[in-house]
Amino acid sequence: MIVQKAKPMTNIILSGSGQHNIVVASAKAVAVQGHSASPEITVVIIGLGIFLAIYLGFCFLLKRICEKCGVEPGILIWIPIFNMIRLLQAGGLSGWYLLLLFIPLVNLIICVIMWWRICDARGKNPGLSILMLVPFVNVIILLYLALAD
Repeated sequence: MIVQKAKPMTNIILSGSGQHNIVVASAKAVAVQGHSASPEITVVIIGLGIFLAIYLGFCFLLKRICEKCGVEPGILIWIPIFNMIRLLQAGGLSGWYLLLLFIPLVNLIICVIMWWRICDARGKNPGLSILMLVPFVNVIILLYLALAD
């Protein structure tokens, strides 16, 4: 069977085994030979792959920080939002502080306290906790806390 590409709202002729020709009116022609994915789907798949790689790297860094603070990270470190429970525990705070992270402005204070205590537990300058609020700088500090001795 051969499908010829056509402009919208034109006829497509499907040639069969030689006896019959079928004419089909179509709003859009579909290519049967060489099924290729559309560029939009490819971009979405690549974007999801990049996002997954970044997220797994972020979780790995959080896991290393918890281990170096003496807290067993467990499976929660890989689950979004629940990984904050282990970080709060690494900072010496209760896991119930997670609820306070959903309140605007209070979450900033809790994060500074949490990172202050984590930096202190790691033997690093606690002033780094303020810099955790600065975009892109926080990634460098996260790498520093997770990978430095």
